[in-house]
Amino acid sequence: MQYRLTAVPIDQLRELSSARRPTNLAFAVEEDSLPPDFVAIESLKIIESEAGPSWCTTYYIVRSEDNTIVGSGCFKRLPVDRSVEIGYGVAPVARRRGAATQAVKEFVKLAFLNGMAQVLAEVEAENTASASVLASAGFKLVGSREDPEDGLVGIWAASSDA
Repeated sequence: MQYRLTAVPIDQLRELSSARRPTNLAFAVEEDSLPPDFVAIESLKIIESEAGPSWCTTYYIVRSEDNTIVGSGCFKRLPVDRSVEIGYGVAPVARRRGAATQAVKEFVKLAFLNGMAQVLAEVEAENTASASVLASAGFKLVGSREDPEDGLVGIWAASSDA
């Protein structure tokens, strides 16, 4: 299957930030595929600060064959030193079908086209499925850290010179 990233419009980010389903969606939506409110809130902060590049936002992961949102992803923070972090999630019914891997590859391509040298992602130690997605997308495990909420997380990186 083919998937594409579609930037979430600002009006929809505002609705999502209030934990509401956007009223003017142009897509069908799989259950548990929309970005959570905290992701929309962070995206709005970046956009409204006018400090972030326009591509550094939240995206729907859309299944092309039926124009259905199956997940979402984002650039989690403003780029620092040509490095940017991504996050993503896919609805349970759409997992193990290549959506996450294709989306991650698209995020990396977008970041590199916009001058980034490195794309980072953090994965909880027990989330082997997400670690597999990142490895399939060309990321390497480069370290780990203890997160106060998530416990041990692996730090994965994809570099433009790889």
